[in-house]
Amino acid sequence: MTTQNTLVYRTTFLNIAQAGSPYYYPAATGLNADGYDHLTFRIQIVSGNVNNSVTATVESDDGVTWTFAWDESRGLWNWMTGARGTASWVANNSTVYARLLAFNHNARLWRVKLVIVDGGAAANSGIISVRGIKV
Repeated sequence: MTTQNTLVYRTTFLNIAQAGSPYYYPAATGLNADGYDHLTFRIQIVSGNVNNSVTATVESDDGVTWTFAWDESRGLWNWMTGARGTASWVANNSTVYARLLAFNHNARLWRVKLVIVDGGAAANSGIISVRGIKV
């Protein structure tokens, strides 16, 4: 396997405000994963206190409708829990980890949606990474 067979995206965030919520990573238009057989997502979301919460959801689109109507979180395999079927991941005064796999997916565009509640003062952080593999 060469680096030509992989797609890599990684970002971090710190104290993002509720005012701009929701936020999309890598962008509102998504990450083009066309041609990649498998995708993995690593999500770490941190809420600094009970007045702050961070909710992460993985969404996809076929690249035709541009609506991101597919809540992929429910179908992704979470290696951290050994299960699938989670609507989203929520951190409230805690740190939440998810390591997710989309195996033989049938979507073109992917994004992670973050919804922030900050209680007037943002106290959150996190890491979002996506890796695509061509088989």
